[in-house]
Amino acid sequence: MVFIVLGFVILLVSVLLSRSAEPQAERFRPILRIAGFLILLAGIASASIRQIEAGEVGVQTLFGQVQNRTLESGLNFVNPAVDV
Repeated sequence: MVFIVLGFVILLVSVLLSRSAEPQAERFRPILRIAGFLILLAGIASASIRQIEAGEVGVQTLFGQVQNRTLESGLNFVNPAVDV
């Protein structure tokens, strides 16, 4: 979750730099935009993978409601907003 927030903050900074009148700020805008997208994608990817230990079953809850799909042991891909 930290990477997702950090990615959004970096993207916001790149947008604010594009509105700046300083010519030096224009140099950093593409670098910040690419870094923001990469960090955001890394955050979403890391939040989408959950590990369930051997002999356990993962129960997913989304906004307080239990989902029908259970997770078997091993690595599972889930919605980033789901709690397991």
